[in-house]
Amino acid sequence: MRLSSTSVRTFDGRLVLVPNGVLHSNLVTVQTGYEHVRSSITIELADDDDLARAQDLAVGTMRALPQVLDEPSPEAFFTAVGTKAVVLELRFWSGARQLETKEATDAVIQAVLGAFADAGIETTSDAVTVDAGPRLQRTLRETFGEQGPA
Repeated sequence: MRLSSTSVRTFDGRLVLVPNGVLHSNLVTVQTGYEHVRSSITIELADDDDLARAQDLAVGTMRALPQVLDEPSPEAFFTAVGTKAVVLELRFWSGARQLETKEATDAVIQAVLGAFADAGIETTSDAVTVDAGPRLQRTLRETFGEQGPA
């Protein structure tokens, strides 16, 4: 900390000079202020899946990962409902260093999606893909030419 600014080293090795006025008038979040941090990811599931089974499987899978801390224990909550999907939020604790959080997040995603695939639990999204059939393709070419709509 200097007279007019404070030097902060970022995770990617950059030096950031923060005016002291900012530090005195705004909240400052320090990820490495404690040994552990909580991370969360969301996964969309088909709304006709066995949701309780998916929730239990996700928590059990996260508990088995060495990158995820046992205490506080990992959690899974349904947080939103879409047209054909529900959102499952996975919350877990790991080490506070950026690499530790990235490794834990990567491990959770791979393990939970793998467990869901093995159990036949379908991940999805509310996005709908429409495939233009020959008739629509012909109409688009006639209307916009070979280049298609701009």
